[in-house]
Amino acid sequence: EADYPQQRHAFLADTTAQAAFRQRYGLPESPAGGQSGLLFAYASPYWPQWLAVWQAAGVPMNLWLAGGQVADSLRAAGVIGAADLQAPGDVWQSGSVRLQRIPFVPQAEFDRLLWLADWAVVRGEDSFVRAQWAAKPFFWHIYPQDEMAHLDKLHAFWQRAYAHYPPAVRTAHRALSDELNGTAALDAAARLAAWQALQNHLPAWQQAAEGWQQS
Repeated sequence: EADYPQQRHAFLADTTAQAAFRQRYGLPESPAGGQSGLLFAYASPYWPQWLAVWQAAGVPMNLWLAGGQVADSLRAAGVIGAADLQAPGDVWQSGSVRLQRIPFVPQAEFDRLLWLADWAVVRGEDSFVRAQWAAKPFFWHIYPQDEMAHLDKLHAFWQRAYAHYPPAVRTAHRALSDELNGTAALDAAARLAAWQALQNHLPAWQQAAEGWQQS
């Protein structure tokens, strides 16, 4: 993939190609003054709390749900109804936050999905690697293992990547990453403060992702 940077830059400069991709997968433009986030993640008891943070933050947000596990978590918690977000194209909105189930995106086109998102939650291994190539601000929802063995890998990775992160971004990101991956729960105020810190330093978070990709 020696031409990866050229492909990325060409796509991001080509509004016609972006519009065609959005039409193919039913992706709306980012809301005015807002963001688009990709959620390709496992089930978690924390998704209702994270949704509450996004609602409280007040930033208009389109969240693209790849797969059904985030929606399943919200459904199990009674946040959405039994019929909500069951099929690709389904939309659920509360306040400034719009959740949308998206159709399956072939692996060859997954990078374009990342390139269009402002930030992402990715899972497992392959999407985790693609998010790094995409220089995208992201959280890694690592596959959970017995005896919390996954945390050693999670922390070993971020210890290296955080070398590119300014302190305020690193502290906020680590708190949310650890909660999502089962290390320690945050209270509502701390969770909101961490997310707002990332939003207040979004250019720095983006620059950190670029720095890690280059390294």
